[in-house]
Amino acid sequence: MTPDANFIRLLENSLSISIVSCTVFFDAKTFVMKGSAVSGDHTLEVKGEGFACILFYKGNCRAEKAKDIIADAVNLYCRSIKEEFPAECARRADLLGSIVSGESIDNVLNELARMIVATPVFDCVGIFLLNEILLELRGLVYASRSESKKGKKARFRSRKIRFSKKSPLSDVMYFGRCKMIDLDEIDDWKSMRDCLKGESYACPLIGMDGKAVGVVVATGGKYSGKAEAILQFYSNLCSIAISNANMRGELIRLKTYEEDFEKVDYVSKDLVKMGMLAATVAHELKNPLVAIGGFAKRLAAFGSDPRMDNYITMIQSEVSRLEDLVTEILDYSKNVDLRIEKINLDKVVNETLKLLSENISIGMIHVSKSIDPEVTVYADRNRFIQVLINVIINAIQVMPSGGDLKISAEESSETIILYIKDTGGGVPDGEMEKIFEPFHSSKQEGTGLGLSLSKKIMTAHGGEITVSNDSSGAVFSLILPKTGGLDD
Repeated sequence: MTPDANFIRLLENSLSISIVSCTVFFDAKTFVMKGSAVSGDHTLEVKGEGFACILFYKGNCRAEKAKDIIADAVNLYCRSIKEEFPAECARRADLLGSIVSGESIDNVLNELARMIVATPVFDCVGIFLLNEILLELRGLVYASRSESKKGKKARFRSRKIRFSKKSPLSDVMYFGRCKMIDLDEIDDWKSMRDCLKGESYACPLIGMDGKAVGVVVATGGKYSGKAEAILQFYSNLCSIAISNANMRGELIRLKTYEEDFEKVDYVSKDLVKMGMLAATVAHELKNPLVAIGGFAKRLAAFGSDPRMDNYITMIQSEVSRLEDLVTEILDYSKNVDLRIEKINLDKVVNETLKLLSENISIGMIHVSKSIDPEVTVYADRNRFIQVLINVIINAIQVMPSGGDLKISAEESSETIILYIKDTGGGVPDGEMEKIFEPFHSSKQEGTGLGLSLSKKIMTAHGGEITVSNDSSGAVFSLILPKTGGLDD
């Protein structure tokens, strides 16, 4: 459909009539929008600022209402300074198409700014977006008639205006209505006076939730009710463009979340199946391993051949290793049931170090500890000791030639953090993200379940376990909430 036909269709739909012919006179030019017949049931002549329109139509409509609608249509859809009506109509139609099709919001706002200064009433225009939390207008899409004449397009300028106090401009956005204001009377506007100053019209940009998302400010020397209507019209288009862009962005974000959730859901279900399978296999293996271990001990009691003794020792060692693996798999596959109690952190750490005293001695590890003896935490005592054992054993293993183990605690208003630091060289960059994954181990003798089980236990406490590197080794942080889910 041509721009002329769009213009006629707009009038017909608005007035509920059938137009036989329509001629518009503007800027000493005549534009025949439809037909050339001079007959019809009714004739209507409308005159406005610098234009006239003669309409022949069939049907019934109120003359006064029709005159207002035709005047608005000519002003808002057909007016142009240098170009013919059809071209201007086409640009407005293209702009609406761009908004609906999801064109870049920057391009749309630039075109809207250019179209505002193309009207006879406005010389300069600025489109600002509001940061409601900071009470700031950020950015500026700016256009001026003088720059347009030089072939310069509307462009973005990096500007920021913070409202330190109530002003006419903030009232425009707060109350949501177009208003004539004097920019020179606004103290916060000083940084913008090289672009926009003096008396101007300001129209709020309203989002889908009914709240202001920005403002359009236009300056010029020909103010009237129609000028306000023109700016209101373009401001509404700006609001639609911004809301449409935000809605499209939100839909894209939700679509991404949906896709990510589907992937996570699929992997989670797969992991649940694998966990059930691993638990079943581990359970079925446990009894045969116990039997094999028992028979190996009996054979050792009767054996006299040194080679047979060596084979039996190997069998016992491998059975013990498999039993430990099966136990860890079963522990990991179970739900972490906690018996929360108030425990002294220093005493629990001392108890754990005593349990591991042989490993520490054989490994030539020097232990230093700095924990306030009065600090208490809410935790499952046995489960927390299990985490400490896993982390300390891991630290001993990464220091095969001996080293230092430093344990300290830090207390904040909401958490207590226990730091366990070794001098084993740190966690390689490629291992940092995988270190808490099940069955991931950089050690040949490791099962890869110790740290992942520790993470599961800490998470069940409402806490967290993290790892980082310093200049000499790895630092494990065991973070517990002060209440542990209980009230003091």
